[in-house]
Amino acid sequence: MYGNPVAGAQVTFAVIDTPSNAVGHSLSTLTDTTDTSGTASTVLRLGLKVGPYSVRAIATGLPPVTFTASALPGTPHSSATSSTRTLGLVMQPVQPFVVTVYDTGGNVVPNIPVKFEAVQAPNGATGYGLSRTVDTTDAQGVASTTLQLGDKLGLYRVRATPGALPATDFTVEAQQLVANANLDVRVDVADLTAIIDHMLGVDSLRGPQFVAADMDSNGVVNVLDAIACRNYILSGSKVTISDTVLKAFPFVMLEADGEMIAATTGEPRSSAAGEKTTGSPSNALATLELTSKGVRVNLANDVPVKGVQVYLRLKRPVTALTNDVKFSRAKAMEVAVVADQYVVRAIAYNFENQPIDTGSGPIFRLPIAALDTSDIDSLSISISTGPNISTVIPDKQLTTEVKTYPTTFALYQNYPNPFNSTTTIMYDVPEIAGRVPRVAVQIFNIVGEKVRTIERSDRDAGTYFVTWNGRDENGAAVATGVYFYRLLSVDPEMRNHFATTKKMLLLK
Repeated sequence: MYGNPVAGAQVTFAVIDTPSNAVGHSLSTLTDTTDTSGTASTVLRLGLKVGPYSVRAIATGLPPVTFTASALPGTPHSSATSSTRTLGLVMQPVQPFVVTVYDTGGNVVPNIPVKFEAVQAPNGATGYGLSRTVDTTDAQGVASTTLQLGDKLGLYRVRATPGALPATDFTVEAQQLVANANLDVRVDVADLTAIIDHMLGVDSLRGPQFVAADMDSNGVVNVLDAIACRNYILSGSKVTISDTVLKAFPFVMLEADGEMIAATTGEPRSSAAGEKTTGSPSNALATLELTSKGVRVNLANDVPVKGVQVYLRLKRPVTALTNDVKFSRAKAMEVAVVADQYVVRAIAYNFENQPIDTGSGPIFRLPIAALDTSDIDSLSISISTGPNISTVIPDKQLTTEVKTYPTTFALYQNYPNPFNSTTTIMYDVPEIAGRVPRVAVQIFNIVGEKVRTIERSDRDAGTYFVTWNGRDENGAAVATGVYFYRLLSVDPEMRNHFATTKKMLLLK
């Protein structure tokens, strides 16, 4: 009690705590007797696991005392790696190469420099490289690097040397994603337009882009590859132009060239809805509009659009309606639509470098009945404005109201009538399967002479308004009297001729 050393007291030692799964730890003695200086001791041999080891000392009649020592990693003894052989796509990064360094006890060892070097590549390959050539193991004993593959198919090899330990080689076989002509690891409408641009000389595909576009591997990129790419997008699997029938489903569209295509089920090969790829245009937007005659695809764009792709999955089986319809904005486009019981795929493209001009309005209609947004399970719309530009529109971007469009041509009474200076004429244009009618509104005098044509244009289905200011073709005011106005429609192929006339009175 006075702080003087006590000799001859027995002290017991015991290891009371170790790291998980620790082995190899021990005490030099479990009991000791205090000497003339009052000291008893033991030596702790740390185990093979990193972490705290605790030893308790108990002297008779006294409270126990606890000692703690921490074991640090030892000298590097071995290393482990992630998979040493993998596959990748040309001009794309592959998953990181990971090296983990351990000591003899299997503890991870930090702060060990690991050297990475590319030691093999296909002959003539360019564009490949490592994200880092030296990395230091972190607290988990891990060092890593990422290999960007080059432009040639074949084997690439990376060697990792952790400190003084033996080196390990990682091998990657670079492959080409078929049809992925713009190398963005997605096959969509942008790849199709890239192939078409190459065919037309608008742009040029080289190296791995050319290899991906040459789907029949004949050394030439031509219309057959474009059609095979289109079929790939619509079916979700590699096909060629010779595959005239892929699979039979209850609803199959027959295209103008006589080729029958049906889609397989599955998720779209493009990215998840909402994702954007490099250069995605913020000034091109597509939406779906549910109507009584099918699902309209509407496009609003401030830049020319080379192609549009739609993937639509329904919660109930597809119900086929009338033939598909192209609207005037897309009259130069080829439109292909395929469907199975629950999935509809569509793509619009053009082989003559005639994109959809800037503007807004419908471009084509999917001939299916989906009368409520609750019928839609998932939706993806991709827009291509160039060979390397594609955007996926957010999921379920739909109008909530089911719209009904005119089913017949109609001409309504002008208003006001009689009129003094100007009057408004309203008319309806119906949806006509596969065609866009050309409409004219003409004014005639009482003796049947044409006074003026106030409207002449291609019109999609809808209700339209046009005004007449009481002047003739030369801008001269006409006299008071009775006039006739006529709605005339002839589609571009001179079918479905329609004409009707009504009377109006001009008073001054």
